[in-house]
Amino acid sequence: MNDSATNFLDEWYENVRLFKWRRGLISHPQFVHLDEIYREVKEFFPSEDFVKGSIDVNNWFAHIVANKKMFSIDILSETAELIRYYNSLQDRASLNIRTNLNKINYRGLNEKLLEVYVGYILNKAGLSPIIGESYLSKEGNKKQIDILLNIEGINYNVEVTKFYDSFAESLIDIALDITRFLEKRIGENGIRLDSVFTGYIGFKESHISLAGMAKEELKQLFKEHFHSFKANTKVIRPIPVVIHPKYEILIRPAYSAKDDEYDEKIKEFPFHIIFHMGPFASAGKIHYTIKGNLSGDAIHKNILLQEKVKEKIRQHREFNGKKLIVIGVDNIVSTHSKGNIPPIRNEDIDLKAMDSILGNDNLLLLIFKTATEDKQVTDLRLIGRLKYHQEIMQYLKKLSFDVRYN
Repeated sequence: MNDSATNFLDEWYENVRLFKWRRGLISHPQFVHLDEIYREVKEFFPSEDFVKGSIDVNNWFAHIVANKKMFSIDILSETAELIRYYNSLQDRASLNIRTNLNKINYRGLNEKLLEVYVGYILNKAGLSPIIGESYLSKEGNKKQIDILLNIEGINYNVEVTKFYDSFAESLIDIALDITRFLEKRIGENGIRLDSVFTGYIGFKESHISLAGMAKEELKQLFKEHFHSFKANTKVIRPIPVVIHPKYEILIRPAYSAKDDEYDEKIKEFPFHIIFHMGPFASAGKIHYTIKGNLSGDAIHKNILLQEKVKEKIRQHREFNGKKLIVIGVDNIVSTHSKGNIPPIRNEDIDLKAMDSILGNDNLLLLIFKTATEDKQVTDLRLIGRLKYHQEIMQYLKKLSFDVRYN
């Protein structure tokens, strides 16, 4: 097959099918519906959306299947079951998963599939979730509701969203940029032994705009670094460095650097990336490592989560009823920048601070999805003053979060 025409979904299916037969896993729960899962996903997504060279930058699923990790079976099994449920919904067009041209809206797909997931588990618990509803604000503006529930005459506005640490993901994107730059450089020109380098990017504050500025300046520094090396000519050059009031970038030759050289310096920067190319280059290959602290401490993460919850409460402060805020938290490692780092861990949540934010009329349901080596693990955390929500609690206790094709 021509490499440029490689379809990652088809390739994934063939690899998993082969693995199933070789390991004798024909009746294993993960594999028993493999053919149906593949067909369901294949019919939903346009085939060209998984072809190498034409993949939408926001197509997270293409990265999941292309990376060929075993946990992808659980993710696609869940997705196939959600597709079946989505296709059964009369008002599914209100979710805007497809554009007017019948293309998949990949930019918002993960969040919209979470809405489908929440509707699915609420339905399985015995509730009747309604999508496509709205209400009028005092100014007469129509405000869309993700999911509406009516339980014993009480309305619940179910607001569904994903929670990402956008700054941490911007730093992951920078780390991936470094990797892509090096691999392209090695592939096109090779890298001289004396031009291997080490360095760091350190941030004093976590603003996405800073990450964007630093990313562009880093690209320029890389170009300056390699441009200063002429074929078979030794040159003396300054060490490329950028010092900004809120961040700092440094690149220097790797052969003179020590492994712990930046340990003290980097303490000035709560968020940082350290990169190091190995002291050897042979057969056109380079050894390099990238590490760092990308997402801050538990206090920082709690502030981000609290702001997310406050935003949802403010957004629907005029709604006549109660609110169930559902937030998805992903920790699924792939070559895509989203979801690689959990923005907060279950055990780090400041329950006392969250209680004061939620008050009597709001509940918070956190859905944690984590990928281990061979499976996806889902966990739920319900936070709020439960005694004020007895009408919905009888159903929430029945929630089953394990969704798979069957």
